[in-house]
Amino acid sequence: AKQSQGSSDTDPPRNGKRATRKSARHGARNQNRHKNFTKWLLEKFPHIAENSTSMHVLDVAGGKGELSARLSMCHSLKVVMIDPREANVPSVYLNDVVPKLPKKWQQSVLSRLDESPSFVEEEARKRFEQLV
Repeated sequence: AKQSQGSSDTDPPRNGKRATRKSARHGARNQNRHKNFTKWLLEKFPHIAENSTSMHVLDVAGGKGELSARLSMCHSLKVVMIDPREANVPSVYLNDVVPKLPKKWQQSVLSRLDESPSFVEEEARKRFEQLV
């Protein structure tokens, strides 16, 4: 049987160039980048958390808003995000951030949602602003 001309997932790159196929691990290396950056930011600049009522964090090119959601909802910081695309921080928080939190915190968020279904939107309104 003759092998097809196209490259398979196990073929080495041709001519020493990087393969163009998508890896099965797509994005796995970066899945914790927002969590890690948040941790670094708060360790490097502890005065941000200490003065959370008077200081703002500026998130430039914030994308869909995961970093802003983490800072504003998990760490009670005021965040201003600048990005040309509008972000839905409450949705990002519930769909992307909460599932990555420890189970105890997930349960806390879910119980607060049971008490007040709009609590995430209310907190985001207090702590998050976007300039488009």
